[in-house]
Amino acid sequence: MSESGLQKLQRLGYQFWSPKSVNKEALNSKETEVFFLLGKKILITGDLNEFNKYFRFVPSISRVLGMADLDIKEISKTEALEKEYSLIIDFVQDLSFKSKKTLKFDSLKLLLNDAKLKKDLFSELKELS
Repeated sequence: MSESGLQKLQRLGYQFWSPKSVNKEALNSKETEVFFLLGKKILITGDLNEFNKYFRFVPSISRVLGMADLDIKEISKTEALEKEYSLIIDFVQDLSFKSKKTLKFDSLKLLLNDAKLKKDLFSELKELS
């Protein structure tokens, strides 16, 4: 279709969908860290891409702790840094939080592929509930 034909159709009210570069920039500029608050005192931090890939991890942790899925809340980085927690499950190595106990892991993928690490995490969670 010629450019003038496209302009005529747009003036008549036809809309043509095309991906905008603004959306791509917004996705690239978005932070890759995500913070989940379980209840009011447990924080899970990590990479957004990993949590999207292993989306059942956070609900599974809440069930082990005897919480409902409604108790899971995604919070911002500044909000996460302000509070004090009883437990932090941390997959982000460069931030420090106020907590009574912190469990640090290199990545969610490594945790889920290592049976010993999963068993240790499960035993720590059972102590809390």
